[in-house]
Amino acid sequence: MYKAEIEVDGFTIISSVFTDGQISDLALMIDQAGYLNDNFRRDSNLFAIRNLIGEIPELQQVLWNDKFNYLIDNLFGEHYFLTKAIYFDKSAMSNWLVSWHQDTKISVDSRKEIEGFGQWTLKQGLQSVQPSKEYLEDIYTIRIHLDDCDFANGALKVIPRSHKLGILKDEEILKLDKNESICEVTRGGIMIMKPLLVHSSSKSTSVRNRRAIHLEFASKQLPNGLHWREMVERRS
Repeated sequence: MYKAEIEVDGFTIISSVFTDGQISDLALMIDQAGYLNDNFRRDSNLFAIRNLIGEIPELQQVLWNDKFNYLIDNLFGEHYFLTKAIYFDKSAMSNWLVSWHQDTKISVDSRKEIEGFGQWTLKQGLQSVQPSKEYLEDIYTIRIHLDDCDFANGALKVIPRSHKLGILKDEEILKLDKNESICEVTRGGIMIMKPLLVHSSSKSTSVRNRRAIHLEFASKQLPNGLHWREMVERRS
């Protein structure tokens, strides 16, 4: 069922993937992190930790449990590995909105001129690039929710089946029929989506936090000596 939903609609929601104790352990590890470098950003507009596994590697002790690995193996494939990990905490103190978009950039270790790879960006010395469509179509994103997430505290909004439209320009996204779905997920549940699925989120209007761990997985190695910057093999 879930695999078919991802294929047809571009997303699915699965409840109770992580136990309450596992979610508490993940949250505690993140809360105890030092916030000492540019990968930790906390201000009135955003609280995020980039390169999350690189910054807090002990999270893997909880993440790569049998149930989570089984889901990845059966929904994506046994050879899928982690390519990016980000932590977001949307709250009344750190609140933002995200307009309609696709996730078209990947994190890489260096810049190389490769056919089909373009729109390079350099932020804080780190390279990102838009790869060719075949690489984006190979990727799956999982959002692990550390809190109940609903419309009030900024749940993702998605346009079902929009991942079938290829890589869209901004003006093409603006013209889409916004027949949206609200992705409400309970604590311990996950949302899985394809990166080309058009999505957005509103500012929270709730006093409740919306903490989520954003993980991206791929099975393809990059061409011509280019490498995924945050690549991590899953532990069994």
